[in-house]
Amino acid sequence: CPDSALACNTTVTALLMRCCNARERGARKLAHGLTYNQNMHRHCSLLHVDLWGNGIGHEGAVAMSKMLPLNYSLTILDLASNMMEADGIDCLARSLEDNYTLTSLNLSDNWDGADGGQGQDAAADADRHLPHAATGDVLL
Repeated sequence: CPDSALACNTTVTALLMRCCNARERGARKLAHGLTYNQNMHRHCSLLHVDLWGNGIGHEGAVAMSKMLPLNYSLTILDLASNMMEADGIDCLARSLEDNYTLTSLNLSDNWDGADGGQGQDAAADADRHLPHAATGDVLL
């Protein structure tokens, strides 16, 4: 296994990391671990990842979006309050076209309104590919 314990995981089902200050670097490492784990263990046990309030930003959103099409086990991903803005949310929305297991994606509180509503438009696009995408306080 590589340097990530997550890459070797076959038993942990939920990773709850709210407000852990993971930032972009942490999100990239986590996405790498989730991708590597999926490639090594087709029956990965991790179903739920909660990164609420970690400030993963655009780079973290891009890293997660690259992992999602390659992950066949994750069903819940909470990325609320992560300062992703419209571009990051758009990357996630596009990645859902090739992900068939994610059923819940929380993208609330990721835009400040300065983007002219583009963040909410991108989140609505994500909803077209996902049955239970939470945006703002409304479950779409």
